Amino acid sequence: MLFLVSDRVAVITGIVLDLDSGQLLGIASDYKKDLRRRTEDSTKNLQAYVKEKGRRDMSKVKYYSAAGRITRILAARLLPGQDVVEGVIELVKENGITSGTVTAIGSLQSATVVWPKSMEIPEDPQEVAVFHKMEGPVELGIGHGLFGIDEDGEVVMHIHGLVMDKDGNVRCGNLAPGSAPVLATVDLTIQEMGGMELFPTLDTIFKHKMLHPVNKKEAK
Repeated sequence: MLFLVSDRVAVITGIVLDLDSGQLLGIASDYKKDLRRRTEDSTKNLQAYVKEKGRRDMSKVKYYSAAGRITRILAARLLPGQDVVEGVIELVKENGITSGTVTAIGSLQSATVVWPKSMEIPEDPQEVAVFHKMEGPVELGIGHGLFGIDEDGEVVMHIHGLVMDKDGNVRCGNLAPGSAPVLATVDLTIQEMGGMELFPTLDTIFKHKMLHPVNKKEAK
C-alpha cells in the first residue's frame, strides 16, 4: 500500500522512499517519530520566538508600573441625595485607605460628564473641556476610578462614568465632583491596594496631578 507523505516522500508498506532519487529513507515508524520530534521542536522554537518578541516589544512601551495586591475590600451603599464622587472620597478618608480602585452602579438625579474637545491641551486644560450636564433621572451604567493621597493628605481621584439619560442617550467621561447626587441607590466597592501606592504627581505637560504607581517604599 502506498501513502504520499509529500510531493517527494512516500510510504510503501512501511518503507519510506524519496520519490526523486528512489533512496530508502527508513522505516515508517521511525520516520513518523522523527517528523513528530521536528514538529515539536519547531513549535517550541516558535513559542520561544513569540515570547521573546513580546518582551522586546514591551520594552518599547512608555509607562510607570508597580506591583501589589488587594488587601481589603469595602462595600457600601450611597443613599439618596449623596454625591457619588464626594461620597467615595469620604469613605476613603474614614477607612484610612491610601490607594485603591472603586467600582459603582446605580441611579442618579443628574450627572455632569467631562471630556476634551481638542487634541491640543492648553495651559489651562479646562479651556478645551466639555462639561456635559445630563438631567435626571439618569443611570450610572458603570463608574470606575482610581485614587491616591497626595503630599497634603488630600484624596486625588480619577473616576469615569458611563451614564445614560431617560431617552437612552449615553455619555462617557470624567464624572464631575458634586454633579451626581444619588436618586435611589448607588452600590459600590472600594478595593484597597497593598504593597504599592498610586501617588498623585504633577504632570509637567498637562499641568495636572496624575496617579503615579510606585512601590510602597518609594511613595514618600
